[in-house]
Amino acid sequence: MNSSLEPPRTVVFALCGSFCTFETVLPQIIRLRACGWEVLPMLSYAASALDTRFGRAADWKQRLEEATGHRPLEDLREAEPLGPKHMAQALVIAPCTGTTMALLAAGISATPVTLAAKSMLRGGRPVVIGVSTNDGLSGSVGALAALLQRKNYYFIPFGQDDSYKKPCSLKADFTQLPDTLEAQAHASMKNLGAILKEAGASYGDIVKTTIFLQDMNDFGKVNEIYKSYFTDGFPARSCVEIGKLPLGGLVEVECVAVIYD
Repeated sequence: MNSSLEPPRTVVFALCGSFCTFETVLPQIIRLRACGWEVLPMLSYAASALDTRFGRAADWKQRLEEATGHRPLEDLREAEPLGPKHMAQALVIAPCTGTTMALLAAGISATPVTLAAKSMLRGGRPVVIGVSTNDGLSGSVGALAALLQRKNYYFIPFGQDDSYKKPCSLKADFTQLPDTLEAQAHASMKNLGAILKEAGASYGDIVKTTIFLQDMNDFGKVNEIYKSYFTDGFPARSCVEIGKLPLGGLVEVECVAVIYD
């Protein structure tokens, strides 16, 4: 299978009303494009309508369209079909405000962003959260704790924004966004390596692998990661698209290894 013939990986990238982080987030959208992702921008109601000291709403829409080549999605009608029509492999919400986290935790899909999450989760698609809220360690801590335990939710690494001036504020390290999206493929291969090691084997002892993907559009990047774990040629391999993997996974790897006495 030739990864160069695979269709582009697509991610919906939703921005909520933590306007002060927009300038930090935009370069990560550009990075995703450089990594081969097709990006469909989305704006919350607040981000779509409000002019602030961090920029006019119309200007942000224009910048997002210039960066992605797509007009931002802004209403419920555009959010609903994302999952059922397989329009994307993942949803990123960054910045994700405390209000949006509360709605997600409560299962309320009354906004474009939260409906997009519901739509994607229907098919077991990952929702990647880049938290940005001034009350992450106070009023929003309950919603944060609930989502951290929920299947198919993944968090960009985050920490206190300013422990002295804003002791309750939490903010994601948005520079780690591309790595967060691709972590599952590495996790599958590392888990495989740990099992091989326990059996007294290594990647070099593998003679056959089967890769199970929730979506074959992910093959290109998974293939790049897969190849990085083999140094002395590649074992026989098959790749299968499967409707749903255990625990909301996107990729699973099965192997046969020969161990010589």
